[in-house]
Amino acid sequence: MRVLFVASEPNGSATYRYRSENLARCLRRAGHDATIVYVGDSRVRVDADIVVLHRICTVPEGMAFVRAARKIGAALVYSTDDTVFDEDSFPEAGEPWSAIRAFASRHAEMIAESDAVLSSTRYIVDEVRHVFGADKPVFTVRNFLSSELLELSEAAERKREASPFVTFGYM
Repeated sequence: MRVLFVASEPNGSATYRYRSENLARCLRRAGHDATIVYVGDSRVRVDADIVVLHRICTVPEGMAFVRAARKIGAALVYSTDDTVFDEDSFPEAGEPWSAIRAFASRHAEMIAESDAVLSSTRYIVDEVRHVFGADKPVFTVRNFLSSELLELSEAAERKREASPFVTFGYM
């Protein structure tokens, strides 16, 4: 199976890591071909069985991936780790909320266009089903630490000196 992940943020961001890179690594370990591109890349060859669009809405760049996927008969999957398709989920004012609210209807359009949805939580699955109906296939794939990041974390813990401070990390 060949899977193309189209990330809404460039390599190095947490969203890229958790919603594209970690999933691609798991698929590769299982023997599949998984490639990641950034939606802003100008020249991308779409040659996959499944195209996963993470938080890509119906802007021209997103629609170019939709057309390419449809042209080759690839399944189109919308992936999200937030309710960006529902403007009422976010405050009316302030950044980044107003920008998210402004594109909510375009995310909803992309979900409607997609064959299936991947979500990071059960709550989002329920919201997708509430908005788009029970017939829309929706699957939960939780954010997780890759084995590489887990190994780095364990190595850092072993090196950590005794300290009275507590460190919190956002994942």
